Amino acid sequence: MIEAIRDPQSFLTLTLSLRRLDPIGSSQIAAIASDIAYGVRSPDGVRFFVASATSLERGVVVTSFAMHSSGRGLLLSPTVSMEEATELGEIFANTVELLLVQVMGNDSATAAFNASYCRHRSSPTTAAWKEDLIMYVLGNLQPPSPSKLAGAMRSASIDRDADLLTAWSMQFLEYIQAPTDDAAPFVARGFKRHALFVWEVDGNPVGFAGYASPVTVEGETVFKIGPVFVAP
Repeated sequence: MIEAIRDPQSFLTLTLSLRRLDPIGSSQIAAIASDIAYGVRSPDGVRFFVASATSLERGVVVTSFAMHSSGRGLLLSPTVSMEEATELGEIFANTVELLLVQVMGNDSATAAFNASYCRHRSSPTTAAWKEDLIMYVLGNLQPPSPSKLAGAMRSASIDRDADLLTAWSMQFLEYIQAPTDDAAPFVARGFKRHALFVWEVDGNPVGFAGYASPVTVEGETVFKIGPVFVAP
């Protein structure tokens, strides 16, 4: 069974036991839900879904979850099964009028969602592979020798850097084929959380990086770094 969850805090509570099993793979959806729950991000255009199953031994158990953003598409949690993806595809085809921008998830679930979504839409629809996404997990941090690096990093300043970081964010979003309208809200959220950093060489900004809201599960905190942008 798949259920839409309106309240982000309820969504975080419902998915906690599942997120404990994969705090890294589930961090992107959890970070956005947390931002909305704490008023850092607008809830407009964002919806959360939870899939569950019932057994005699355990009762109702959450098995997977997903998040839909009107501007960025659908993000499936790592545990979404092909059956759940198929059901979700039918739900979206019948309830979301606008064409879905994209879907991200593991290969089998994404393929199952696409097949179901295209099959159930009232107008002819086809899905096309866009790109493979790779998530890197950082181990023990070993910073390079300062003598081998040009420049230094500093915290971004809203007075000095807002316009530049917005322009760079637009370039980044354009490169990954995401809506550039997200640039200004992204930068504003980053300044609000003090989560944007600029790299300077001889006093000139040459790139920037940021990180999503940290997600803590049972004492383990996950930071998702991104974007990392170097000016062309």
